[in-house]
Amino acid sequence: MTIDQVLDILKSVEKIKLTPLQEWILHQAWEGKTYTDMAIEAHYGPEYLRKTAYKLWRLLGDIFGKAITKTNFRNTLETTPITSYHQELIQQYYRRQCLRKIAEFPSGALPLPSHLYIERPPIEELCYQAIHQPGSLLRITGPKETGKTSLLLRILDQAREKQYGRVYLNFNQAETAILSNLDRLLRWLCVNISYQLQLPQQLDDYWDKDLGSKVSCMSYLQEHILEKIDHPLVLAMDEVHRLFEHTQTAKDFLPLLRSWHEESKQLPLWRKLRVVVVYSTEIYVALETSQSPFNVGLPIKLPEFNKQQIQQLAQLYRLHWSNSEAAGKLMAVVGGHPGLVQLALYHLAYHNISLEQLLAEAATATGIYSDYLRQHLSVLRANPDLATTLKQVVAADRGVELDPISIYKLQSMGLVSVQRNQVTLCCNLYRQYFLEHLDMLKV
Repeated sequence: MTIDQVLDILKSVEKIKLTPLQEWILHQAWEGKTYTDMAIEAHYGPEYLRKTAYKLWRLLGDIFGKAITKTNFRNTLETTPITSYHQELIQQYYRRQCLRKIAEFPSGALPLPSHLYIERPPIEELCYQAIHQPGSLLRITGPKETGKTSLLLRILDQAREKQYGRVYLNFNQAETAILSNLDRLLRWLCVNISYQLQLPQQLDDYWDKDLGSKVSCMSYLQEHILEKIDHPLVLAMDEVHRLFEHTQTAKDFLPLLRSWHEESKQLPLWRKLRVVVVYSTEIYVALETSQSPFNVGLPIKLPEFNKQQIQQLAQLYRLHWSNSEAAGKLMAVVGGHPGLVQLALYHLAYHNISLEQLLAEAATATGIYSDYLRQHLSVLRANPDLATTLKQVVAADRGVELDPISIYKLQSMGLVSVQRNQVTLCCNLYRQYFLEHLDMLKV
């Protein structure tokens, strides 16, 4: 075996915690260095290194059942083949190491350093190209837990690489009192842009009651922001669906975004601005409308994971799915919903549960999706007509035709898919759960 395999075996024994010095001694001994040579290089006394190494030789002797000394260390272990038992130990060790990195419960956006982000071509490249277009407006929509904010973070990182200015506004950070008042919302927006670009906040120099909040805001952005920067600016607005609940403010604010986009066609300054708007579509159910309140810009709808992407993510969780069978079983229940897939893989990797048990319990009160499913049930309880419509889809063994408004709202919740006017459930998880619970609602 190699020195790296020897170190992996030592590390794989849970009670052993190798120090950097111990690892270094083993490498040096493998290369035939004397303790005197090591002492000169490491600035430790030879006797201290000898005592430290002695513990390692005893430890290696216990693990391999052989007498190990510095003299025979390499010759003995280099000719010893690695056993399947030790290979399994090493696999388990690296799996534990991986899990330590991903042990945080999967919820919300994946940070930039995360190795668990799965690209869904050509979506990322399309978004990256969009922010390089002067005056562009990008609109990323979809149900919750489908990767919208994770994508947004990578768009902003692409802007950073191009040395663009970047501003990130999360509408969850705005109080209701701000979202319900257009003037306060626009001032909040301008102050945050100034702060993040490290420009002085000078709202009172531009705000004019007679001109109104919209014109004042545009003047501020044009004269105080865009004129003072010499590079494009990506303005990212996340969780914008919170604004939709405040109908009048939304009716005033959203057309303003459209006007910025239109200004870029006339005024060169506004070509510096690239706006990215992100919102969840579940809010549509509560709105008294049959269409999105904002239909401007390049629309981006994130697709579900395909089988290959699920296998790729499973490998990142070190599940070692050698073929597509396990991925197929998972997809048969949850489809390719990114949030549901991620949650399943997390539990399979980090908890002592088999795929069969996880799927058998998926739609139950004790299953890993219970909170997610109850949220949908709560929405349907508040909308009995929509619940009745969904019950038709659940009960059918093939696609059904529904009225356009019902389709629109059920799609916005991520519950159904539509092909040629035929509506079907997105995944079998919903059928298992709603077959029982819609009856309990007595719809």
